[in-house]
Amino acid sequence: FHTSAKTFDGKFLLQFSVTPNNFGPNAFAVSVVDASNKKPVTDLTVQLTTTMLDMNMGTDSIPLQSNGNGRYSAQGQLSMSGNWEIGIQIRTPDKILHETRVKLYTPG
Repeated sequence: FHTSAKTFDGKFLLQFSVTPNNFGPNAFAVSVVDASNKKPVTDLTVQLTTTMLDMNMGTDSIPLQSNGNGRYSAQGQLSMSGNWEIGIQIRTPDKILHETRVKLYTPG
């Protein structure tokens, strides 16, 4: 699964992917560029939240590690197939929160 998104405040453009997008272990990746100059942003704290939309299972969080050049990634779990909402939270060094959400379907 791969999609583009913009933070709700419009400051950052994101490329988000989940590989292989199956239930169980997955690789999550986010690339972040500044919306005004299209340059990669490297000094961020990035975290994902995963919420299963088909049943109430609570929300899990996945901290991402910087890979340099505005790319952040981590391994995480999608505990079942179905409809998921992924929250993407980005904190800048001045502790300001920028976020967006994407929805995806994880096949069985």
